[in-house]
Amino acid sequence: MNCLSRISVGVFLLLLCHAPSSGQDRDVPHLKEELTKDPGDSLHYELRFNLIQAYANRGDLDSAVFVARQAFADDYTNADNNRVGQINYTLAYAYDINDQLSIALDYYDRARQAYQQADNHMWIAGSINAMGTANYFAGEYGEAIRLFLESLTYAEEHDLILEQVESLINVAAVYDETDRTREAIRHCQRAAQLQQKLGTDERLGYLYIYLADYYKQLDHLDSTFYYLEQAEGIFKDDDVNPEMLGSTYTSQGSALLEKGDTALAKQKLQQGYDILKNSRANIPALLFNLTQQGSIALASGNTREAKRLLEQALNFTQDSERHEHKLDILNLLQRTHFLNGDLRKAYDHLASYADLADAVRTTDRDEMIAEMQAKYDLHQQEKQLEIQRLKIAQQASIRKLLIILAAILLVGILGLLYFLRSKNRSNALLAEQKMIIEGALQEKEILLKEIHHRVKNNLQVISSLLSLQSNSVEDGVVKEVLKEGQDRVRSMALIHQNLYQGKDLMTVNTHTYFTALIEKLVRSYSINRDTEITLDLDIDSFDLHVEKMMPLALIVNELVSNSLKHAFAEGNGDEDQISVVLQESDKDLILRVRDNGSGIADLSLFGGKSFGYKVISSFARKMKAQIDYLTDSGFGVEMRIPNYLPTT
Repeated sequence: MNCLSRISVGVFLLLLCHAPSSGQDRDVPHLKEELTKDPGDSLHYELRFNLIQAYANRGDLDSAVFVARQAFADDYTNADNNRVGQINYTLAYAYDINDQLSIALDYYDRARQAYQQADNHMWIAGSINAMGTANYFAGEYGEAIRLFLESLTYAEEHDLILEQVESLINVAAVYDETDRTREAIRHCQRAAQLQQKLGTDERLGYLYIYLADYYKQLDHLDSTFYYLEQAEGIFKDDDVNPEMLGSTYTSQGSALLEKGDTALAKQKLQQGYDILKNSRANIPALLFNLTQQGSIALASGNTREAKRLLEQALNFTQDSERHEHKLDILNLLQRTHFLNGDLRKAYDHLASYADLADAVRTTDRDEMIAEMQAKYDLHQQEKQLEIQRLKIAQQASIRKLLIILAAILLVGILGLLYFLRSKNRSNALLAEQKMIIEGALQEKEILLKEIHHRVKNNLQVISSLLSLQSNSVEDGVVKEVLKEGQDRVRSMALIHQNLYQGKDLMTVNTHTYFTALIEKLVRSYSINRDTEITLDLDIDSFDLHVEKMMPLALIVNELVSNSLKHAFAEGNGDEDQISVVLQESDKDLILRVRDNGSGIADLSLFGGKSFGYKVISSFARKMKAQIDYLTDSGFGVEMRIPNYLPTT
């Protein structure tokens, strides 16, 4: 799902549609004043109910809970199951928006039970849907879609068209979030058909925007433009939410830019900006609009205009918590300043980009490293002063020794005694130097561990940046290439992690490393699989120098990844298995990776121009390895690496 789609996702619509409302004034001081006038039971309930909502929206959870308990204590509330359901639902909403998922789910369930007692079918479906919504925003997509489908079934059984629309929107949102775009389109189209029965309104416009975005993800631009035109027709008549028309124009401009029609894209983006600039209700859409305009200006060589637009967008990020917008803007700004020849500002924006990208994933990592670096630099300065002092002392000792030798020649025995005495002093000084050198070696070991740690962290940052880049790429082939790059970077990062965690800073244990690497790869590729992949690992335990481990690790990464991507067909009914053998044989090392998958009928299809095959071939030549292909019962590769002995 791209950043523009998140302007108003279907699940958020559900919360807006199902947040209980009575139409009364929700200003807290006014509501509290009205409660002191001792109104009748019905109005008294309405005032308390609205006061709970007002506290919830202000984030004052304790006050919302306190008023709810007062409402529950009233006889006129407990006698009406619909009112009990409303209070529980509103409390659930309060906990939900304050990120207390487990408590929110409990109150949503209480609300559903109360509505069941009242036989209120609409709110039963709404409560189930709200439980799915809470799980969705918590990232529990499996439980979310189960609840959304349960709500959809219930709404269909009771002929609740509006609730069916909302459930279908939410199901589509989950499918889109999990990269099942075609399923998202199918459910969203069903929602649009049902919404048309209810009549054209703002919700139908939202549905058209979702459909346009889903088709854009599939590169079906004709369908994208069709649905955006439909949305434009609806939002043109909407005087309440004009920013949605601005968002629609922005989407049209983005799609036209992808189509290659830069002139018309610029016109549509300007139309969108003219509307969005007067509204703070849709900052993400405004940021996306300005970023797109800045990209166009930069591509056309108008760096001055690009700078103006992007700096304006950067100012708006102060009101937005969406880091992906700010990252895009900083990246474009550094390119703009670079083309203008302002290398200092280009560097500043690039540094800000790197800092923000790192901060999203590792809290205060840069501050910690800077502090450690400062301490290390200070310690090094002290050591340099100490070494300098010792050098001066050593030079003085040598001068004294020469004087003593001369004195020996002159004064004989007296000089010899003096020499022996000085020699004792020199031995003491050498012992002191030895202690200093041993301390320096220990410090070097600590520094080497820190270097391995930093290399591992930097590789993780690179992996995260590749992941971030893949999220903004829609081409499936490019996504796959970026994922393969991530796997290779992670395999190298794991080596440095083992180095700084181990006792020997230059060697890695084969059994520990390859077991962890292969299991991580299998978990990574098994996310979207219905069947489990079993591993048969026979890996000898010995230590290899990091220079020998690195090419071997990359070869294993490529071979196991190749099996995970290409060997197994979904639904074949067989147990999918990958076996990896790493053993010593005389002075050689045997590596065998094979699977029980569909195999390769024509060996010429394996390798070719693929980057992974080039990696394997390059390292195999470097290690003078012999390669054999195993084609019985699946596919495998066996390598015999001569004189590849472990470190002893």
